[in-house]
Amino acid sequence: MDFQYRAVNAQGHSVSGQISAASEREAVRLLRQKELTPLEVAPAGHKPAARLARTKRSSNQEKTLVIRERATLLQAGVSLAE
Repeated sequence: MDFQYRAVNAQGHSVSGQISAASEREAVRLLRQKELTPLEVAPAGHKPAARLARTKRSSNQEKTLVIRERATLLQAGVSLAE
């Protein structure tokens, strides 16, 4: 099954594309193996995923906020695996 995704790479850049996986959970796992942080994963052709190409780019301020929140969660011992 194919899934469309929107993710952030290690440099904080937004990336989108399509990935083949047996389930949405496996698609997320495969994206994480590629050192991407999934923001949205949906079956290809599904309406929410179809709008991925039309979403606006994240500002540097928004990217900084996401990174700080993630760092805070990690320092607090919260697992980001799920």
